[in-house]
Amino acid sequence: MRTRAAVRTGTGFDLRLPAGVEAADGPVCLTFHRHGPALTWQENVVLVGTATGEGDRLGVRVERALNDWSLPPGRERFRSFLGEGRKLGNRLRAEAARRGQPVPVVRRPRG
Repeated sequence: MRTRAAVRTGTGFDLRLPAGVEAADGPVCLTFHRHGPALTWQENVVLVGTATGEGDRLGVRVERALNDWSLPPGRERFRSFLGEGRKLGNRLRAEAARRGQPVPVVRRPRG
């Protein structure tokens, strides 16, 4: 969900949640995203950590960043995107092993 405000702190971020959303403690994933006109490029940052909430305020302690999946402008964007797949696959296998779970299988509908 979007936030009304995000302020960086020494250990993460303080967020102000949308009206009517009650903050909750627990694991959290933050995504910061921006893109150019007509999506000619995009930058993405994904951070995971722990949240502590009160009212419409959420304090997030960032523990680590996940692999980047940004797309640079021009021809490099596709090469960059496809090259990240290998890194993400390695990360997925490592996370699944760490959790003692099988690697998820994506099943695409046949058209």
